[in-house]
Amino acid sequence: MMAYASPHRTVRSGAPLAALAAGPVTMCILGLGHLATSNDTVAVTPQGVIMAASSVLMLTIPATIVALLPVWFGTQLMLWAGKHLEIARLPVMWGLVGAALLAGPAALVAGDTASSGFACGAIGAICALICRIGATWPAPQTRHNQRSAVNRAAIPQVISATPPK
Repeated sequence: MMAYASPHRTVRSGAPLAALAAGPVTMCILGLGHLATSNDTVAVTPQGVIMAASSVLMLTIPATIVALLPVWFGTQLMLWAGKHLEIARLPVMWGLVGAALLAGPAALVAGDTASSGFACGAIGAICALICRIGATWPAPQTRHNQRSAVNRAAIPQVISATPPK
């Protein structure tokens, strides 16, 4: 039996948060990718920090609008898979599927560039892990649980069927 999230959250509580985080996550991943591939020195100045923060804020609303449908589709897919396969409930599976769902189409569009595929895979994995927040599934019904529920239901009938002394 797996219990990863507290029961007070709704099933889809992570999906809106992931859609809102899509813009800032994209900017961070692309910025880190640029830093990793460039040989230039990086000077951190207050103007550069302000410009980066304003870019993230300006990208948040359009990225949220673009990310709503894929985030919703991926969340529904993984919730359905988690209902049928217990391994699909694991956060690592959510991350792998999110990476594949975003990196696959990106690789088809971008071609051979490994950096864009890696960036899209990282963005998809992070957003999928955010979507995983609050996802819960009912406890599986085993034969033992079903029998004990039947036995507990039969106890009051047996007690009421005994003659009073």
